[in-house]
Amino acid sequence: TVWSSDTSAVARVSAGVGGTHRIAVTSGLRVGTGTDLASYDLASLSSLAPANAPSIGKTVVTLFGASFGRSDYSPAMRVSGDATTSSHDATHLGGGSSCEASSWVSASSVTSRTPRGLLFPRAISLTLARQTSTTTGLFSYDAPSARVAAFPNGPAAGGGSPTIIGSNFGG
Repeated sequence: TVWSSDTSAVARVSAGVGGTHRIAVTSGLRVGTGTDLASYDLASLSSLAPANAPSIGKTVVTLFGASFGRSDYSPAMRVSGDATTSSHDATHLGGGSSCEASSWVSASSVTSRTPRGLLFPRAISLTLARQTSTTTGLFSYDAPSARVAAFPNGPAAGGGSPTIIGSNFGG
C-alpha cells in the first residue's frame, strides 16, 4: 500500500471472484472499514464443448470463458429450463437443472456433467462465489429419433398401442 494524501492510499488487490467486498485500512493503531467498496469482474461465458448432448444427460462438457478465478471457487453450473426457438411454438418453463460434478479447471474453464433434458437451445449459468453469469443458446439436447415401430399395422378402427423404439425421448 502506498500513501497518497490525508484522504487516499493506493493498494494492490489480490486475485479473486465474487461480489462486492469490505475494505479495511489501518493507520497507526486505528482501523477504518467500508463495505461494498471493491468488486471483481463477473465471469464471462463464451462457449461450451460439446454444444449438444443426448437427452439422458451425464455428458461431460467444458464451459469456456474468462474471470473464473485463479483457484477453485466451487463452481456450480446449471442448464436452464426456459427455452424457445423461432421454429417451435413452445416455451418450456422451469428453473432448469443443476449439472453434476462441476469442477474448476482454470481461470477460463469449468467441466461438468449435463442433466437430463429435451431439445431447444438452452441457457447455461455458472455460479462462482455468490455471483452468477448466464448466457443463452450455448447448449441443446439431441433431437429425438424413431427407428422402429413394433406393431406397425394397427387395427383400422384404431386403438392399437405400437411401441416406438429410438433415442433421445427424454430418458
